[in-house]
Formats: sequence, structure tokens, C-alpha cells
Amino acid sequence: MVTNMEKVASNFLSYKKVIVKLLIVFFIINNNNVFAQNLDSIVLDKTNYSFIVGGHAYGSHQGTNTGLYPKFLKKLKENKNEYDFVILAGDFIRDNNNNNWYNVIKELDNINKPYFLVMGNNDISPLAQNIFTENFGNTYYSFKVNTELFIILDTQIEQTKITKAQLDFIKNILYDNPNIKNVFIFFSELLWNQNIKYKNIKANKASRYKRIQKSNFWTSVIPIIENYKLLNYYFVAGDVAGNIDAIPAFYYKEENKILIATGMGEVKEENYLTINIK
Repeated sequence: MVTNMEKVASNFLSYKKVIVKLLIVFFIINNNNVFAQNLDSIVLDKTNYSFIVGGHAYGSHQGTNTGLYPKFLKKLKENKNEYDFVILAGDFIRDNNNNNWYNVIKELDNINKPYFLVMGNNDISPLAQNIFTENFGNTYYSFKVNTELFIILDTQIEQTKITKAQLDFIKNILYDNPNIKNVFIFFSELLWNQNIKYKNIKANKASRYKRIQKSNFWTSVIPIIENYKLLNYYFVAGDVAGNIDAIPAFYYKEENKILIATGMGEVKEENYLTINIK
């Protein structure tokens, strides 16, 4: 068993872009703005696709950008032919006001790729609530692609905790989809850090061991998925690399559960994920 988790997380990322290759067969989402789509009936047209996951996508705390982190936005534009949609895993709004929200949405729209948003502690506000509800139906939601299920959770309703309504949502969506094979679950904080074995993992401040003890990841979320042992689970968080002493990424596999975190802003090896699914 690996015991030096910080070393693992650091070694996991040796380049500015991390590529995670998953041998899964399913299909690409059409290149239309996701806000114009019904998330439960996405049109499929390919057997291979890639998607980007960006954590802490407003970047450095010392930055002045009113949209996405400029280095990340540049990569999204330069490499737009290499991926098919984007997921922002929390903290993509620097200052929670109309102007910053407008700038982020405009930048994403101009890339002309589908995008999905995860609520982070820096993003939450009445405005954010309205934007999520209007465009995704709620601040937590799901969508399917062939036999794969994507679940977006909101850890800000009760910070660092999955609410009962969301736990019921997970139960119902898994029960209602007996033919799925792989499940991707996204949230902002590294909820698994509540476990003492991750005590020394230096994520961003909100995700560190002493700050995340309200998390019910191990006591409430994991028991639900244990009822579906034949599925593969990929838990993805975005709350790293946003403090100068934070790790740049995280990766750990335990049986059919893979824990992944990615982020950018204030560390040398800041990064985003490119996930290739075949």
C-alpha cells in the first residue's frame, strides 16, 4: 500500500497537462452549447472522445482576471480540436458578481464546446443558484452518455457535505439506470480527505483534513455505491494547486474506486486533466 500520498500526487503530475486514459467505450457529445440541450438526451455520434477538467479555474488568488485563469483559457483555445467538452470542477469565479459571471460564460461560449459547471465555495451566491437552476435544472444534476453516467454534486448547500436530497438523488439515478457501467462523480472539495489516512494531504485550505470533518463521503456516499459493486467509479475534485503550499494533483485507486484531483493557480506544476475515453 502506498503511504506517502503527497509524493504520489506530485509524481502523478510531471507535465503541465495530465492525460488519463480510460478504456471505456462510449460516445462524444455534439458540439452545441450544453445550455441549449436536454441533459438527459444528449445526441451521440462517435466512439472515442476527450474532455477537459479544470479545477480552481479562476487561478491565482493574487490574479486580477475577471474571467477564467488566462493561462488555462489560452490552452482551451489553442487545443480546442483535441477535446470535446469541458467540466469546471469548482472555483471558476474570482469575485462573485454579474460582471465576472458574464465574462466566464462568454469565454466558454466563444470556445463553442459543451461545458458543465460544478459549484465551488467561491462560486456560490443567489446569482449562481439562478444560473445553475436555469441551465442545468439544479445545482446538482446528471447526464448519461451511452452506458456511462456523469453526476455533478453541490458541496456548498452544506459546505463539504453531500445533503440528504443529493444522497437520494444518487440512489435514484443509480437505481433507474441498470445498464450503466462507469460512473463519473464530480464535486469541488476533496471530500475523501476526512479520512485520517489523508491527514497530511495539502490540498487547498477548504479541503484539508481539519477543515473537512463534516464530510460524509465515507459514511454516506460510499455505502450507496457499494450496492453497485460491478460499476467503476471515478471521483473527481478540483480543490488543489490554489495555495502556494498545496499539492498540484491527486490520484489514488482502491478497488473499483479512483480518486482524482486537479487544479491551477499558485503552484509550479499547475494543471488540468485531459481524459481520453475509448
